Parts: sequence; C-alpha cells; structure tokens
Amino acid sequence: VTLMMDLRAEDDRLDTHFAWGNDSPVTYAGNVETETVFNTMNNGNSDFVRADVKIKPSEIIINDTVWNVAESAIRLDSGYVDVQGVGVQHGNQYLVVNGRLGENVSDSLVIDLKGVAVEYILDIVQFKAVDFSGRATGKVHVNGALRKNIQARTDLHVEDFHFNDGLMGDMDVSAHWDEEVGVVLDADIREADTVASTQVAGYISPQKKGLDLQIDARNTNLSFLNSFIGGIFADVSGRATGAVHLHGAFKELNLEGRAIATASLTPRILNTPFHIENDSVILALDAISFPDVTAFDPDGNTV
Repeated sequence: VTLMMDLRAEDDRLDTHFAWGNDSPVTYAGNVETETVFNTMNNGNSDFVRADVKIKPSEIIINDTVWNVAESAIRLDSGYVDVQGVGVQHGNQYLVVNGRLGENVSDSLVIDLKGVAVEYILDIVQFKAVDFSGRATGKVHVNGALRKNIQARTDLHVEDFHFNDGLMGDMDVSAHWDEEVGVVLDADIREADTVASTQVAGYISPQKKGLDLQIDARNTNLSFLNSFIGGIFADVSGRATGAVHLHGAFKELNLEGRAIATASLTPRILNTPFHIENDSVILALDAISFPDVTAFDPDGNTV
C-alpha cells in the first residue's frame, strides 16, 4: 500500500490531503481532503482546544468498487466526538455514521447501512477467520464508545447470505457486544421459495479467537460443508435437517451433530460421485460417519 499525506497549517487552520493506493489485483485507493479549524474554549474549569473537521466530497475505491464520500463534519470537543453524516455511497448502497462518541452511556452513535456487502466490512476490519457474505441493511447502535465497557447492538437484514460460499438464504440477525465473549447473535435464515430455514444462536469471539454456534438446520443447503470436509469429499451438495454445533478456534473449527441428509458427494479416494437419500449423517470431532447408509453411484448401484 502506498500512502501520501499533505498538511498545510495557517491561522488556527489545518488543510489535509490524504491519499492511498495499492498494486494488488483488487484495488483499494482513494483521496480524502479535510479542513480543520481550531478554537480555544473553556469548560468552566480549564481551557481546551476544540477542533471542527470538515470532510470534503471525494471518491474512494473499495474492492474495485468506486464509492462516493459525502461532505460531512466531525467535532472533537472536551470528552466527546460528534459525527455528522460521515459515510460512503455507491448507487443505492450506503454506510453513514451519525451521533456522539463519549464516555457516557447516553452518548449514542448510529451506523446506518443499506445493501452494504458484508465481505467489504470484514475486509476493512481484517476479519478473515470465517467466510461470510451478503448485503446488509439496518442500524448499529453504539453507546459509550469511549468507555472501557461499550454497549453495542444491531438488528440487520442480510440478503443472499452465504457461509463459506454456500447460499443459506436471507438472514435476519439480532446481535450485541459482550465484553467477555464478543458478538452474541441470534439469527433466522430462510431461503426464498423453499421450505428451508436455519436458526443460529451463539457467539463469535475476537477475544477468544473462536466461535460457538448452535445450528438448527431444516432442509438447509449443504454447500457450506465443502470448506470443512473438502479434504475428504469433493462437490458436496444437497440438504439436511438436524442439530449441529459449530465451535472451536478460528483455525481449527469443528462440527458436531446428527442430521438426516439427501446429498451428493464424491469421496476423493475413489473419485466417484455417490448419492444418499434421507439417511443419517453423524458429525464428530475430526470425523464424519454414515451409519447403515445406502449410497448410490451414477449407475444406480448401491454400496
């Protein structure tokens, strides 16, 4: 990444030009200009310097997509930061931040999203442990952002939610931040025009570098399993109903549970596709078994 900054100061004013870019196959680049005016204030006890920052309209590129940066303002005052309209927009997609960052619980910041790609957000915060994608709409509320123990909650609707490149459906998720475990969530995922639904409850923990999710699958698409059992089976597809526990460190996730599945998969050791119909599948730590299963090869033979 190449960074460039140009600063010009005069008469309690600072003009800033900040630019960045990369030379990788996926482009992240931009130019942002700000004007900052400094004023000496008094809060009744002592003098302090208040900074009023004006962000000028510009364009940035995120993941090869051009986003417009709106004109907005930030005020850095004694003990708090006010934010007015800071955000980006691309077509009918946008992310806008308004409110106050402060130490009081009543200091509220609202992040408003519409149609924002989940993968963009995960790229920005460098969260790559689990592959989620889709387009998120809703609001994130943060209270007491400058406190040690912040409060944050959200209700989001995510269209075309994918987990490890497998389409799960449209997701409605409620979540809040917990200081000990991270993001605690409760999600309802449903595929359009099907009877498929998936309920997910648990947490994703940056602190513990892991997750713990209870999954109630009802005719759920099995494509997401390719990343978990891809070393044993190729081209996993189909649907399953049952209870599954996804847990462990991000680098060593485990699936445990039992489900009834109708699926197609190819054992890599045989390189021959097989199909099972409404049979039991047991997921255990580092193992997968098919007790008393009847599998069919492409010629209709059973094994």
